[in-house]
Amino acid sequence: LEDAYLARQDCKNKHKRRNSFDEDNAHMDFPLPASVSSTIAIALSCDGNTVASTHGDHTVKVFLYMTGVEIRVFRGHSRTPWTVKYHPTNPNILASGCLGFQVRVWDIAQ
Repeated sequence: LEDAYLARQDCKNKHKRRNSFDEDNAHMDFPLPASVSSTIAIALSCDGNTVASTHGDHTVKVFLYMTGVEIRVFRGHSRTPWTVKYHPTNPNILASGCLGFQVRVWDIAQ
């Protein structure tokens, strides 16, 4: 776990985060577009630039954090993906897992 923590800190240092984290109220505001329904899980990239979310329509969607603009929609899970995680040091790589016993690795840059 310490290695993962250090890797994440390294990514944070390389990619200065620009988000609206409110330290006084300990929350972040990130409204998803109205087209998004039944959000199951979300993850923030290590550089703070993108947010990935999983949905009941079996998709994984990626949004720009600062604007909320959807930049990618990944399809391929046979059932609802219940988890999504970014690579600890590469903000372009994320993995999702679904109820159909599948794990998929996605590259946002492609």
